[in-house]
Amino acid sequence: MKKLFLGLTIIISAGILSAFYIPEKQSQNIKKDSSTSFVMPDSVKVVVDQSCYMCHNSNARGDAKDALNFDKLSSMKGPALVAHLQNIEKMVKHSWMPPRRFLSDHPEKALTEKQKQVLLDWVNAENNKLFSGN
Repeated sequence: MKKLFLGLTIIISAGILSAFYIPEKQSQNIKKDSSTSFVMPDSVKVVVDQSCYMCHNSNARGDAKDALNFDKLSSMKGPALVAHLQNIEKMVKHSWMPPRRFLSDHPEKALTEKQKQVLLDWVNAENNKLFSGN
């Protein structure tokens, strides 16, 4: 049991740390003007509300809200926003979120392939805005 707990702690820590890693070259290309407004389309809000927000909001308890808090995402800019968007992309692509343990109690919160694509398309669009200056 201790080995399992240690292993999970290491994996979660690595995931959180990697969320804030942006290669140097990439961080230099981030648009300096941060006036572009961050928008979460309704199609994305529906997915986030159904499968993510329960654990990733300001009122949630536990580590999930520290790793990603959707209430604070809209106020982030530059490298911090890019890091969080990249982390969302990685978690969705690898089906690491919502976690299996959570889904065992809440199977209705599982992301469908279509929902995953909605999130990935949105993340890519936001990253494109940040890097292109549009």
